[in-house]
Amino acid sequence: HLLKPGGIIVPQAARLIAVPIEAPAIWQLNQVGTACGFDVGHFNEFATSRYFQVRMSAWAHRPLAKPQEILSFDFMNDSLLPSERTVELPIDTGGTCHGVAFWFEMSLDKECVLSNGPGENARHWLQAFQCFAEPSAVAAGDRLRINVVHSDEALFIERLQVIQ
Repeated sequence: HLLKPGGIIVPQAARLIAVPIEAPAIWQLNQVGTACGFDVGHFNEFATSRYFQVRMSAWAHRPLAKPQEILSFDFMNDSLLPSERTVELPIDTGGTCHGVAFWFEMSLDKECVLSNGPGENARHWLQAFQCFAEPSAVAAGDRLRINVVHSDEALFIERLQVIQ
């Protein structure tokens, strides 16, 4: 409502891309076991429940599916009110799902797209990793049902269930 008639918004659109991954080393970044010989595993109940930043190319990981769009915005036409949606990510390769990696693609105009996706090492932005409280075994053909929630200041992913 503040935009001058005929004005354009930059960026014009955004997409959130996600992929379930097997990544025990990344998952361990959010876990604790022992310290100085003491079992401090109970501190895991205070572990980050939301995503944290990670440069995917720096850590061993294995995608369990093809990256998929889980959320998109057209900043000129869509409502940007807080919302929540359930998305199913198909699993292509069996393994252990430790969480979901995700990143953005911003369409600055009709031709120029800016992304912080994996392999975009020239960018200073990192990818995000939503760590699951407990890893889950998955098989090809399963689906990972996740909940994608956003407000005007935050975005996060919650795992709902593995559907076999």
